[in-house]
Amino acid sequence: MLSKLNPFACCLAIAKLATAKANEKDPASAKQYVNACVRSIAQQFAPPARLSLSRYLQYPRRWVPGLYSLYLLLRGPLLGVVLQHSDDVHCARALFLHASLHLASLLAQPYMVMMVHPNSYAPIPPLDTELVPDRVVCVDVGDEIFLWIGGTAASSLAEQGRAFAAAAASTAASRVPVPHVTIVHEGGSAERGILAVSSRSWQISMFSTQGRSADLFAACHSCA
Repeated sequence: MLSKLNPFACCLAIAKLATAKANEKDPASAKQYVNACVRSIAQQFAPPARLSLSRYLQYPRRWVPGLYSLYLLLRGPLLGVVLQHSDDVHCARALFLHASLHLASLLAQPYMVMMVHPNSYAPIPPLDTELVPDRVVCVDVGDEIFLWIGGTAASSLAEQGRAFAAAAASTAASRVPVPHVTIVHEGGSAERGILAVSSRSWQISMFSTQGRSADLFAACHSCA
């Protein structure tokens, strides 16, 4: 049955149900729900004997992008541990629960690109460790577009980043809500905003050592 479904849409549905559970109960129960769903998906593609022999589960390649979005969901602002006011978290969850497929995918898995040189950019993982001093990075989180300018980044990259962010905002003008561009300078007061929407790379070790949490970690690195 799973072979006939859209994997990314299924994973976003799991993400929305988990977010709703986080509002009703607590984030811990939501994380348990996500890991249980991920293991259930694995059981559809592997015999029980294979599941019992390995702590790392394997999935068809087409499921990996959706499972990776769940991996990021658990360490992002919706379900992760983020230092911000609880009202901000509840507003973000409400927007995610009512968002369309495309907007919800950006809220769960922000699109982050790094300016390489004039007229060239490269997609990078939406992790906080990608925000280094010599980079200019644009982050689209669905309802907002951040442009992060590192303290030692070249001025040409900064200008390229401003143009890229403006073009991205123009393209996204049909979204609801319409995203606006926020310029973030390293060390500035607005830096908290982009750090709040970036996934926490320091939590990766938790996913490789603690019980079922390893299931989702493995989902992002294994495919059948």
